[in-house]
Amino acid sequence: MTERESSSCKPGKMREVLSSWIERTRSSPVVDRFRKRHPALSEFIERRFSPHVYLGLYLTVGLLFSALFIWIFVSITDEVLEYDTLVAIDHRLTAHIDSIRFPLADKVMGFVTLLGGGHVLTPMVLGIAAVLLWARKYILAAGFLIANAGGSLLVVVLKVVIRRDRPFMEYTRFDAAGFSYPSGHAMMAVIFYGMLAYLLIRAVHMERLRVAIVCVTVFVILVIGLSRVYLGVHYISDVAAGFAGGLFWLSICITGLEVYRAKTGERTGADTGMPD
Repeated sequence: MTERESSSCKPGKMREVLSSWIERTRSSPVVDRFRKRHPALSEFIERRFSPHVYLGLYLTVGLLFSALFIWIFVSITDEVLEYDTLVAIDHRLTAHIDSIRFPLADKVMGFVTLLGGGHVLTPMVLGIAAVLLWARKYILAAGFLIANAGGSLLVVVLKVVIRRDRPFMEYTRFDAAGFSYPSGHAMMAVIFYGMLAYLLIRAVHMERLRVAIVCVTVFVILVIGLSRVYLGVHYISDVAAGFAGGLFWLSICITGLEVYRAKTGERTGADTGMPD
């Protein structure tokens, strides 16, 4: 690949192409006729997808993602409660994994799974919140704490309501108490590491570094979820539901912070960065 071709693939260049395409679409004859025939509706749609309007693009995208993730969670839950095909897959996969375990992988996965547990996440949450408060990022600190505390409460409520038993003891390689569905480790990994990635992405400006942050975050979350299935303390559907539930709550929390950022930016007329 030549240097010219490589530069054309940069995220900044792609955003310029996307923005240009959106502008051409808005100025097309079809859209122009629709705007003239339905001025109120077209204005409403434009405001919903405008990044410069309070309760515009941030809220719209956030609600769309939240609706998608809650639909996925409800679909998985329905399969589990009705003992449909997904439950049969759960049991077969759990039995298969039990037959291919080996000591070294047990130790590695035992360590990895701790990265999604309360003994590790709780002090990390408090430490990051303290750093944000010390830096006078009060809104970010509050949002970070609410995201993690609210996520923990949501996990407890869902487990008590659904009350699914964990896999049979002969498949388990790690101590785990309580109900199985959804996976608290998977859900809290999405929320904690997702919020941490959000904070880091806001703090850096290099596109490649931002992409690296996203890739590392996704990898860590996936490995934590995989560790729960490998160790036999959760079914694959527990982990999938944990991911979906965590993404739902994460999208709600990030949307709230972005809407607040848009509101304060519009009100002050200053830069739309999160105020201190």
